[in-house]
This record gives sequence, structure tokens and C-alpha cells, in this order.
Amino acid sequence: PADNSLIVIDDVTDYSLIKQYLPPNTSKFKVLLTTRRRLGRSVTQISLDVFSEKSAIAFLESLIGKLRIQTEFSVAKEILNWLGYLPLGIELVGRYLERKLDLSLAKMRERLENKSLKSLALRKPDEDMTAPVGVSAAFELSWEELSVQAQDVAYLLSFFALSPISWSLVEACWLNEDDEVLEEVRDDSLLSLNLIQRKGEGIYQLHQLTREF
Repeated sequence: PADNSLIVIDDVTDYSLIKQYLPPNTSKFKVLLTTRRRLGRSVTQISLDVFSEKSAIAFLESLIGKLRIQTEFSVAKEILNWLGYLPLGIELVGRYLERKLDLSLAKMRERLENKSLKSLALRKPDEDMTAPVGVSAAFELSWEELSVQAQDVAYLLSFFALSPISWSLVEACWLNEDDEVLEEVRDDSLLSLNLIQRKGEGIYQLHQLTREF
């Protein structure tokens, strides 16, 4: 093969299962892994964050057209904010709107607010999409990997306001639990699966759609 041939392994859930099949670092192959998990230090990781508002608007515009957004610009921004600027959510809603030319953005916002993740727009991906599942199903994949204790912590976090959360408040809810155990739940489960984000020293936050889930 030519130099720098690329091997792509999609949606890695357990690095140990593929490690033995990877080519040595000195080979002509480059390997790209996609995963919802945080892997070890031996892997160079590039985290993909949610869109900025500007990028989110541009992405939605590429799906439904500039005119439709300009007509209801403030509502479009509200929809994107509700989706937490999550690329998968924006693509699902954008493709849904693309199919429904007579559906106003205001009506779309109303459906999202009333039905949340049960809205058809977030549950029915097109066949040509890279992600084969809707938003709720995507979260479900991560949720099933959590221990019962990690699920309990996630449940608790969903009762906090949608804003940065001091971890000391979480520890205060489990006074009889070892702080180190809670840290393991946070770092090895919730952070590893990107269900929460670290915003600063001792500060964490749920994504809008994770909280809805």
C-alpha cells in the first residue's frame, strides 16, 4: 500500500478489543478511531465540541436554506439553543424541516418544547446519515454502559438548573458516600462517555439534551 494509508475504525466502545489488531506505530498506516469514550494517553485524542451559535446557524442554513432562516431568524436561534448546538440534533431537525416545507420554525420549536426527545424530528434519521440513530437512542447507547450508581448521579444532576454545577454540591447529596468513589463515577463513567463536561476546577455541566434525556 501507499505511504500513509488510512484505516478508519468507527464507534469504538472498548479499546482493548481492537488494540491487538492495530498496526505498529512504525507502519505506513495511519489509524483514525471515532468513539464516544475517552481513550488512554497512548492515543492522540481530538475532542469535538458542540457548535458555536454562528456555526450552528450556518449548518442549519445549509439544510433548509438561508431565506427560511432569515424569515424566522430569532426562532431559528431559539431552536438551536434548545438543541444545545449539538450537531446530531441540528442535522435531524434540519432534515426534518427540509422534508416539511410548509412547517414553520415556530411550529417546530413548539413541537420540540412539548414533545422533547420524543419528537419525530429527533427520532427518525435519514438513511444516508452517518449516525444511524436518533438523539434519544444515541444517549441510550451511553446510558446502558453506566453502572446503577453512575445512573443515579446522572439523575441527580438533571435536577440542577441548566448551568455549571459545583461538584461540592453533588458530594453534599451523598454525605455517606466516599468522595473518591463519586470521583470515579464522574471521571470514569460520566466524563468518559461525554455525558457531562468539565467547565473549570470542580465545575461540571450537563448538555441541554442530556438533561432532557
